[in-house]
Amino acid sequence: MTSKSAKLPEIAIIVAMTESGLVGNGNKLPWKSSLDFEWFKKNTMDRPMIFGKNTANGMPVFPLKNRPCAIVTKSNGSQIVQPNGHGSYISFGPGQSDDSLGKAIRFFKNFDKIFIAGGISLYSHAMKMTQPWTELNGTPDAEKPLVDTIIKTVFPDGIVTGDKYLDKDTIKLMSEPHFKLVSHQDYTIGSSNEGFTNHTLYHDENHATISMPTTHKLGKNDTQFPTIRFEIWKRVYGNQGK
Repeated sequence: MTSKSAKLPEIAIIVAMTESGLVGNGNKLPWKSSLDFEWFKKNTMDRPMIFGKNTANGMPVFPLKNRPCAIVTKSNGSQIVQPNGHGSYISFGPGQSDDSLGKAIRFFKNFDKIFIAGGISLYSHAMKMTQPWTELNGTPDAEKPLVDTIIKTVFPDGIVTGDKYLDKDTIKLMSEPHFKLVSHQDYTIGSSNEGFTNHTLYHDENHATISMPTTHKLGKNDTQFPTIRFEIWKRVYGNQGK
């Protein structure tokens, strides 16, 4: 538990999606993007990551290197899991209705930032959740929404197909007026289809941004999107702050 005077960690959702909200095909990503992978690493390295069970199971490698990882699940109690050939991770159960996400967030309370990385039910749950710090119950702070920051990769529609979409309510909660866009970087693929060039960078000087390369060569198996956009959104709290 953290005291009222302690600085609470920043809670961030990191999500890759198409313009219409497609995020997955089964338990896997519908695309391959080495540029998005670089963005993901730059944002999350050395910070804890929280996943739903199906999302974690669909990842080619789990847990992630140099990032403390946790799974929230509808089954089993909290436990340390040590899969063969990989580092350990923590499983928090029994389920969202019993606030396993809150347990995971409180476990990582000493970090400056905590990432929630999907899937769709976990995103939806997080966007509707208030702060899990039980000692703040009964105070105005306890009613503040959980998520402070949305970090998005946005791909154009029509290039890939899948069956997992963010619901409209979740997309709405991730956008204005609840959040303000403070940074975006737009990449466009060249005419030779060999790589991307960063053509647009917008950055609000009041917020930190993530440094990305000016150009990026396509990987061998990369999906050839014509554009990729990286965005950072910050919650609008008025004059309260977090």
